[in-house]
Amino acid sequence: MKSEIPTKWKNVQFDVLDHVIKWESLRDWSLSSVYRITLQSTETKIAKWSGGNMTREIDVYNDLLIPLDIEKPIIYENHKSKLGSYIIMQDLGKDTLEQKPLEKNFILAAKKLAHLHHQSTINIEKNLLPKETMKRYYVSLDIFIEELLYLNKHIFFTKIQKETISQLVKLFPKKIRKYYYIFPMTLIHNDYFPKNLIVTNENIKVIDWSNAYISHHLGDLYGLIKEAKYRHYNPKHIIQAYYNEINNRPYTLTELNWFVDFSGICWYIHSIKWILDYGRKVIEGSEYWIESMIINIEGLLRKIKIDC
Repeated sequence: MKSEIPTKWKNVQFDVLDHVIKWESLRDWSLSSVYRITLQSTETKIAKWSGGNMTREIDVYNDLLIPLDIEKPIIYENHKSKLGSYIIMQDLGKDTLEQKPLEKNFILAAKKLAHLHHQSTINIEKNLLPKETMKRYYVSLDIFIEELLYLNKHIFFTKIQKETISQLVKLFPKKIRKYYYIFPMTLIHNDYFPKNLIVTNENIKVIDWSNAYISHHLGDLYGLIKEAKYRHYNPKHIIQAYYNEINNRPYTLTELNWFVDFSGICWYIHSIKWILDYGRKVIEGSEYWIESMIINIEGLLRKIKIDC
């Protein structure tokens, strides 16, 4: 017996949908819903709907992932309309790093990220991305600093939070400019967390590319290390695994450790601005995430005052 097709998919004209016998919900968020669909042949695929600015995933595939030769799920069918983006894609596996959070899998994820960064850097340096694409997707250091100054003037924050942001304004631009461009331009996934990392056959497959852009920072590595620390794994093992995978790197392990902390600040600045400008309008309660983000910035500020 066929399971009922979800409401969002009832008017979508994909041939594969005529052969679906089961819809299994994997995610149902305000801007994204994901199903594993089982076909009459018993083959499974992923059906993904995205709304708002999450509809850019197809553009990211065409503009960044394909020309940079980045490993990605195969997209079989896709359609974008005013109702959102609809994608049928390859099912890479059922187990994410969130479900299999072993230390060895975090190390695999660090190695995977190193290869991803190295591959994209090489192809960016070969000018495989057109100038218009670079202009559209490149996030410069100046943009992060502008976003920080924007946060510094915003009325949302408490007095204590404003003090933290004010300290960041005084310290961050001057210190990060010294080393930012030592680290090569690369592809930033921008959501490199366990929920988006599939564990399969001693390998990691990366999914959900809708937030990707081009920049120099290592916010993806910061996020992975943060998740590993939450599970009481030694962060040195994660960063060492990343470091060991990249050949001819123009930076030392000490500089990498330092820059990961600054990259975390870049990630928080970008994310907090996104929540204030857009996220809280479409994701109920997302503004409450900001408190813990500011606390994490305070911790990073203390570290860079000591290390730098």
